[in-house]
Amino acid sequence: MKKSLLSASVASLLAASSFAAMAEGPTVYGRLDVSVTNSNNGIASMRSEDRGVGGTVLENNASMIGIKGAHNVAKDLDVIYKVEVGANGMTSNASSPFSSRATWIGVQSVAGSAIIGREDSVFKQSEGKIDAFGNGNSDIDRLLPGQGREADVVNYYSPRIANLVTVNGSYVLNDGNAKYADRAYALNATIGDKGFKEQKFYVAGAMVDGLEDIKAVRGVAQGKVADLTLGLLYQNSESAMPGVDRKGQTYVASATYAIGDWLLKAQYGQDNSGLGNFAKFAFVDQNKNNDQREQFLKDMKDFDLKQFSVGAHYNLSSNAFLYGQYTQFDGSTTLVDNKINLDDKLVTVGIRYTF
Repeated sequence: MKKSLLSASVASLLAASSFAAMAEGPTVYGRLDVSVTNSNNGIASMRSEDRGVGGTVLENNASMIGIKGAHNVAKDLDVIYKVEVGANGMTSNASSPFSSRATWIGVQSVAGSAIIGREDSVFKQSEGKIDAFGNGNSDIDRLLPGQGREADVVNYYSPRIANLVTVNGSYVLNDGNAKYADRAYALNATIGDKGFKEQKFYVAGAMVDGLEDIKAVRGVAQGKVADLTLGLLYQNSESAMPGVDRKGQTYVASATYAIGDWLLKAQYGQDNSGLGNFAKFAFVDQNKNNDQREQFLKDMKDFDLKQFSVGAHYNLSSNAFLYGQYTQFDGSTTLVDNKINLDDKLVTVGIRYTF
């Protein structure tokens, strides 16, 4: 009953915000992305109830709806805002069709912009557009830690210096800090344009301390030549949990090539940290029990995981496409002197529509 009331309240909030703010010119936007996936083991599945099962399932790939906008309150000063919720009704229990996504308010001026609320940290945002298979079962968060959306976060984004460089930061307030961290913050610096509109290259360096119970540094480089886009990402991560001596490196390489209405995609990744979502999904109960995860990270040895994905999407219009992809995970680890294979194969076909 409470879930039903909460869902109704969220829907009412979205509707009320749309009509009340129309005079200020807000933008209503969204994405609907649904696919059918067949997998061997289901470890990388989008739904927790499908993980470890395998077979053929319907997946909702981060479908959402939102409202965003800016309102001028003084010379060179705007109030900016975003209210966004996940749209889960296609696959989850109908009593909870919405979930939390980016929701914040802030200010924007010639000195940059600052927001407070729920949003991706600047560490996650530093990835740019390197993930050719984002928002699905082959997302780079299967390998990479530090890819979560943070609550109680303050993000600052600098203006583009010389139309080229930005310096950005995230700080999570005390009541939102990770369980094991005295502080939780992230920094990044970027050069170029991740959208390839003003420059055909993008380079970023980032670090995080405390968020997602990790410490990590990351480097990203991506460039576009004609219809070919290539990208590389390197990350060194270690657990911030006391008594957990887990650290390792992650590499990701991606390539996309546009041919008419087709976009061909390929991606390869390798991780030996064991701190990404694939390891968590394979071994930790879906109630996100921190104590169980901590023990698992202490017991795990010799973790190694490789991911290879290929696929294509076909543009039906400027805001809709069909897609198909194949992903293979190959890996292993040792738990209590038992070697365990970490393998999964996924075939996915789907449709995405944005508005």
